[in-house]
Amino acid sequence: MGVVPPADGFLEFLREITKHYGALFIFDEVITGFRLALGGAQEYFHITPDLSTFGKIIGGGMPVGAYGGREDIMRMVSPDGPVYQAGTLSGNPIATAAGLATLRILEADTDIYMRLQENTAMLADAVRHAAGNRVHVNQIGSLMSIFFTGEDVTDYDSATTADTKAYADYFGFMLDHGIYVAPSQFESMFVSDAHTDADIQKDHPFDAGVLCRMKFGYIGIDYKHADQDIRDRVSFTDNQKIDFLQKAGKAGIEQCFVLSTCNRSEVYFFCTGRDCTAAWRDSHLV
Repeated sequence: MGVVPPADGFLEFLREITKHYGALFIFDEVITGFRLALGGAQEYFHITPDLSTFGKIIGGGMPVGAYGGREDIMRMVSPDGPVYQAGTLSGNPIATAAGLATLRILEADTDIYMRLQENTAMLADAVRHAAGNRVHVNQIGSLMSIFFTGEDVTDYDSATTADTKAYADYFGFMLDHGIYVAPSQFESMFVSDAHTDADIQKDHPFDAGVLCRMKFGYIGIDYKHADQDIRDRVSFTDNQKIDFLQKAGKAGIEQCFVLSTCNRSEVYFFCTGRDCTAAWRDSHLV
């Protein structure tokens, strides 16, 4: 559902109640492991779980995973215990070497987590400033999510109030401007230490308010039922497509994508600063 930080006291409550009832407290650190801190979310929040799971970060991005925890639990795993666990890539030497190299880099660069936090906060603040109460931004460390809702996002129910169509418009607009953000409203965005200051500045073209002004449009033409005049104008050959896209650009359409078959054409387009329907009408394209 995206980035939703735990409420104050929530993790402490879970730790307390699981201890009281003898239940296992498991941290899924597939995303947070080595990202929020060298010790993951458990170090960041000062909570010690019974078990932890990690994804490919354990292998420096290579295909491998790991789990670990209390000694008495881990001794249940074969050959010490009755639980058998194996995998094709378990202990893969290339992934293991990549993981060790990553850990050495993180241990040696003591400022890396501070840089990640500062750069991600810069992006989050830029979005908040530009969009105001049209969006809600959650950010923690190098993780952030932009929810297209005016409500505070604190759980699953509030996350689902987000306007997924508006987010899809935003994604397409950013992609058209050379910035690849998370393609789903309910995914996390990740800032990397590989991003330079110039990259960070490029990543928030929000000062002009484009985040709030972009529009998405769609036109579908069924040739079997369309007027002859429409069929003549949008029955696309390769040359007609080029001419159509050039005219669309002059009409203020920022991005246009055409899908054509023998029976149907579909046109998807983005524009900013004006109504998309008016842009097409004024262009006399359709």
